[in-house]
Amino acid sequence: VFAPKLQRYYQTTLDLLCQRYPSLKKNSPGSCFTAATFNLGPQTATFPHLDHLNLPWGWCAVTALANFNHARSGQVVLWNVRKVIEVPSGATFFIPSGVIEHSNLAVQPGEERLSITQYSAGALFRWVECGFCRLSDLSPTERADVERAGRDRWVSGVAMLSTASDLTEDSF
Repeated sequence: VFAPKLQRYYQTTLDLLCQRYPSLKKNSPGSCFTAATFNLGPQTATFPHLDHLNLPWGWCAVTALANFNHARSGQVVLWNVRKVIEVPSGATFFIPSGVIEHSNLAVQPGEERLSITQYSAGALFRWVECGFCRLSDLSPTERADVERAGRDRWVSGVAMLSTASDLTEDSF
């Protein structure tokens, strides 16, 4: 809903991978993400970090679960933008985890916080864009073309994110 162009890019890449490698299994039928991590705590907290292997302009979906008071504990901290966000149990939030340093705070004694994180590695997108091979397997000319295109990849990737005007009622 909030990033349909980005979602299409993820889904198209995943579909191409599954067509090329039929033995691959999707995490779930409705997800365009290629990986998931289950943080089963029982008191999941993280240090500030970047998920530098994820698609840089891509999103990471994090679902907070269990029994905790989101106003007192377990908040998400976005360090680069100096924001603390309350995320109640059952809610999912999306962040560009490859470029925004983030963490979540510990919960209070007696509380539990679990999470499910969904994401996709940037290397998978490059693998597909390189014709299902490593950059090092390309000829020098092909590699130069890919590297030249890579300079524009960030701009085209960020353009996949929606602006406020993209999210008008008419766009749905």
